[in-house]
Amino acid sequence: MGIPLVTIFTPVYNRAYIVEKLYHSLKCQTINDFEWIVVDDGSTDNTEEVLERIESDEHNFSYRHVRQENGGKHTAINRGVSLAKGDLFFIVDSDDVLTADAIEKIYKYSSTISEQDSFAGLAFLRASLDGLKIIGTTFEGMQRDFTSLERMKNGVYGDKAEIYYTKVLKEFPFPVYRGENFVTEALVWNRIAAQGLKMRWVNEAIYLCDYLEDGLTHHIDELLIRNFNGYTEYARELVYYPQTCLKEKLKTIGMYALRGRKKGLTYKNLSSKIGVSAFTLWIMGVLAKMLKR
Repeated sequence: MGIPLVTIFTPVYNRAYIVEKLYHSLKCQTINDFEWIVVDDGSTDNTEEVLERIESDEHNFSYRHVRQENGGKHTAINRGVSLAKGDLFFIVDSDDVLTADAIEKIYKYSSTISEQDSFAGLAFLRASLDGLKIIGTTFEGMQRDFTSLERMKNGVYGDKAEIYYTKVLKEFPFPVYRGENFVTEALVWNRIAAQGLKMRWVNEAIYLCDYLEDGLTHHIDELLIRNFNGYTEYARELVYYPQTCLKEKLKTIGMYALRGRKKGLTYKNLSSKIGVSAFTLWIMGVLAKMLKR
């Protein structure tokens, strides 16, 4: 089959009950010139058995899976990037599925990017599992080019289906913090954007998702509080990037203050970590708390 253009990457942790749904959506792709890499992040259920069953099944694309000690999704992504043979790297979570023409559309729109040195990749819309509701918001028209740090300015909110050039991700691995097992993906996406690398944003949905109770989204506050060093680095960098709009900076400061106080830290402690005055943290934290009610 040769080297595939696209690497579909899936990190799994105790997802034996659902990962085959994604597998079947990959088997239905209109173009099968891609590879699927799965990293089992130390599952304690029968995920490994399910992955072995998938390997023994007949499929018309390249498939590999490896197992590692539990280190969190970000360490699994680093492992996946190191294994990838594709030019593009597409993270697809184990509880989600792709539309049948997802790979075909990635081929179509990636071929329109002529100046690859100025692009980090491309991004599509996510939709509900029935495909009827778009996740978040977007702009008018079919496509635009801008960095991830310019999303808010362009009216792009919520989760999107980002596909990055593998060579770019190799230059921006996820940092690993001792004693922590979660880092928001936005930390790396922002670092890439801060270098001026754009994404081609396409207003077509190729990714269908369901936010399950055992998923990361439902536990984001708890995860960020428990993994506070990584969260602090994300917040500190986002606040000081010149590309970040004022509204997003203030929102970030407010949520950081709110979560930091829940962790038991003082405004003085938080100020020393993020480089924002204690008074500003207090004001924005109060506003964030009011808005969450």
